[in-house]
Amino acid sequence: MTQPPSPRVQAMLALRLVQGVGPRTLSALLDHFPDPQVVFDPRTSLEGVPGVSPAILDRIRLAARSTALGQELEALARGNATLLARGEAGYPEQLVSLPGMPPLLYLVGDYLPADRRAVGLVGSRDATPYGRRMAQRLATGLARAGYTVISGLARGIDGVAHEAALEAGGRTLAVLANGLSGIYPPEHADLAVRVQRAGGLFSEHPMAQKPQAGLFPSRNRLISALSLAVVVVEAQAKSGALHTATHAAEQGRPLLAVPGPVDSPLSEGCNNLLREGAILCRGLDDILEAIGAQPLPDPVAIPQMVTTASPPVPRVVDISQPSRPTAPPPGLAGQALEVWLMLGDGPLHLEVIASRLNLLPSQMMQVLFPMELSRQVRRIPGSKLERGDPRP
Repeated sequence: MTQPPSPRVQAMLALRLVQGVGPRTLSALLDHFPDPQVVFDPRTSLEGVPGVSPAILDRIRLAARSTALGQELEALARGNATLLARGEAGYPEQLVSLPGMPPLLYLVGDYLPADRRAVGLVGSRDATPYGRRMAQRLATGLARAGYTVISGLARGIDGVAHEAALEAGGRTLAVLANGLSGIYPPEHADLAVRVQRAGGLFSEHPMAQKPQAGLFPSRNRLISALSLAVVVVEAQAKSGALHTATHAAEQGRPLLAVPGPVDSPLSEGCNNLLREGAILCRGLDDILEAIGAQPLPDPVAIPQMVTTASPPVPRVVDISQPSRPTAPPPGLAGQALEVWLMLGDGPLHLEVIASRLNLLPSQMMQVLFPMELSRQVRRIPGSKLERGDPRP
């Protein structure tokens, strides 16, 4: 069970639950009063705070006696959700400098430092086989390169991107346009469970908020804000995915588009973006080139690699699991051998391996691809790697 929010965060939540207090008004209140608890003091003057009308002021005064906060805290506990608040540990740093970002985010699952290296994949709900194939290829490549895949859990391209990242053993984040007490679309309920186990579900809305058409464009601004770059995989001329493209451009994020058949209506949006200056995306290499070499997050408490000169450490073998080879596979050398030796004490996150070897994601892929092909190593959920079993 998650810990209850701090008094400061509870005060932010109480303000957010006031009718008429959206992200911009809450941000304005926090700019004037870094400690939001003083806002509820009748002696505090809210005159001059943008967005606070007399009607909203009256509702804020009444909120101190409302049961809404208690009910929302109970919903958070039932849903095993946490709150990420601006000014508190855990809040995504990349959102702080962007205007219009919600000061309060709901999260089910985990948001890790490694998730700062994320790429948004978005597109049409009515995806063609070509669009689905490209989404799967891009998400798989990103996950294997150690990047988190972000999308919106929608039908079509979004769902394919999440599924492919999970299948590749990577991390994925979904940003919802509704509260986290429910999943939309309902047929993605099982997918949402798997996403939260290997990443997280985000929302800026109270737990019981139902999906509404007007909430999806604002959801899209969060997808782009949490991403290093945004890729529109397949989109019609008036697709909602183009809202994400607009937000990416406004937020200074590289915008890529996958080209499609010129006679396909579902590729018209992407082709228009390319004509207007979006970056051509033919595959993973184009994405990596667009975002450049991103610094790896500082690993936490990474132990030093045991050298081959160290005495062997006794270990207990679980007879319920197939044993793994203890001697390196024949012909393994160089960085591939270093990777294999690192995994001797158990699985490691791809970020840890890349940091120890001082490799960029594209370089890591060159080392790991032949090892995975020959089953010397294998990926497991959570963007981790473990020794495989190269035996036939």
